[in-house]
Amino acid sequence: MEKFKNALTLVLTILVVVVLYFVVSGNSKLKETQNAINQVNKELSVLKDSIGKTQQSLTLVLNKLEFTENELKILKNERDILELEELQRRTRNKEELKVLKEQILKKEEMKKELQKYANTFEL
Repeated sequence: MEKFKNALTLVLTILVVVVLYFVVSGNSKLKETQNAINQVNKELSVLKDSIGKTQQSLTLVLNKLEFTENELKILKNERDILELEELQRRTRNKEELKVLKEQILKKEEMKKELQKYANTFEL
C-alpha cells in the first residue's frame, strides 16, 4: 500500500512538472495535457475507491475467519469435555477421578470464555 502511495505521489509530481513546463513555454498542447491530467485524476479516484472497497472486503473476511476459528475452538473444547467425561465414567481410581473432574472444569470454563468471545462478533 505504501509503494502504491509513493508511486501515486511520483506520478502526480511528474504531471505537475509537465503542466508547469507547458504553462511556461506556452505550448499549444497545454489543453491536451490538462485533459490527460484530468483523465488520470479520474482514473486514480476510481482506483482509490476500488482499493477502499477491497480493504473493507478483506476486513470482513478476516473477521469471519476469526469467528470461525473461535467456533472451532469451542467445538474442540466440547469434544475434549466429552472424552474426559467418558474417561471419568470408565475409571475407578479416586485420584484419577479427581484429576479428570478438574480437567473437565477447566475445559468448561474455557468453553464459557470462548462463547463470551463469540458473542462479541458482528457478522
